[in-house]
Amino acid sequence: MRKQSLRSKLLDMLFPPRCIFCNEIVPIGSCICKKCDDKIFLLDDIQTAKVENESFHGICVAPYLYEDKMQELIVNFKFYHKPQYGTFFGNKLAEAVCDKGMESMCEVVVSVPISKERLKERGYNQSELIAKKTAECLGIPYANCMIKTKHNSEQHRLHLKDRKENVKGVYELEENKHITNKKVLLVDDIVTTGYTLAECAAVLMKHGAKEVLCGAVACRPNVYSDTRDPFEEACRHTSV
Repeated sequence: MRKQSLRSKLLDMLFPPRCIFCNEIVPIGSCICKKCDDKIFLLDDIQTAKVENESFHGICVAPYLYEDKMQELIVNFKFYHKPQYGTFFGNKLAEAVCDKGMESMCEVVVSVPISKERLKERGYNQSELIAKKTAECLGIPYANCMIKTKHNSEQHRLHLKDRKENVKGVYELEENKHITNKKVLLVDDIVTTGYTLAECAAVLMKHGAKEVLCGAVACRPNVYSDTRDPFEEACRHTSV
């Protein structure tokens, strides 16, 4: 144990953590400097978005709008192999839940799953990384209990009118022992139409969840083109 601790300290001295935005050195365990956190990421206007389909009607809590610097950060996290950002996002989502006084609505955290093909391609499920850190911050368990049964088209590549059908019937529950009669916090990275979260929430409710509250790092601005998602615009040059 002491050898690991010394090795860790040495690595921190040689390669100190840096702010994910301005690249300034930050304290160990941090990923954003105070200046950037205060300037860019003030939690003074936590977002709530509707999440609904024929089977589920609820809300999603999100600390940020999906625009500007936050859009850039999420795109890098999701498509340019920055899994370490999950710690920052999970912390901020937990803060948003607590700031809204909704921690009592959460007894277990579940993440929106991705397909086996996408997991192999990306190397990690970005929503799972956020969810695990959120659960840790809230002091409640994380349950890896949902699976995606079909490798469907990515939502951000579709027109809004096609997204609802694209996610129908593609999610299942592997086991319900973790969520039966529990208040579930369902976590995704961003919420645009809310169809993905609503579909997953409906599956959780069908298999015994008492309540489902949704959480995401960011939600779309209230106004944008009804045919093109800003996430598609940000990602159009990626190979994914």
